[in-house]
Amino acid sequence: MAITIPDIVPYLLASLGLLFLWQLHSLQVRAGRIKAVDIWNRSGIRLFLHVTPEDSHACAACREVNNTAFLPKVVASMKFGPLTKPCTTPPGFRCLMVGLHGSWPEALRLQGQLMKQPGRVCLSSKEMTQLLDGALASTTPSDRISIAVLDSYPCGKQQHGLGYQVLSLCD
Repeated sequence: MAITIPDIVPYLLASLGLLFLWQLHSLQVRAGRIKAVDIWNRSGIRLFLHVTPEDSHACAACREVNNTAFLPKVVASMKFGPLTKPCTTPPGFRCLMVGLHGSWPEALRLQGQLMKQPGRVCLSSKEMTQLLDGALASTTPSDRISIAVLDSYPCGKQQHGLGYQVLSLCD
């Protein structure tokens, strides 16, 4: 008399084992014995920039949060929404959120401001231009594509025209 175990049993046991480990980890974090690892720390993203095209189609809610910087912990929260009011742009939502490592001096200064504020800082167009200029002057390769996207996005005038140059370097 042989006992046959269905093929699905090992998969179910593995899934139950993973659920048990997940619950055990959660208990350890809540008890303060270990720290939960923040996914943004591993990704290298230290700030997010929210931009909106500056044209006649942008609604008041989108214009209000244009050039706003956020900390990753704010963006990762369950209740996060960059807009305080619903978007009423006729063509639809056209805003863009870009994550940056931000290791040049202007970005480090902005990160300091974000730490003092509740995780949200609205930049003027002059401050945004200085931030992009500082990024272009630095030699940090980690933000090259993000800066190219910000530079080529239609937020007022295209300042440097690096969108195609930087992206062609990545091929």
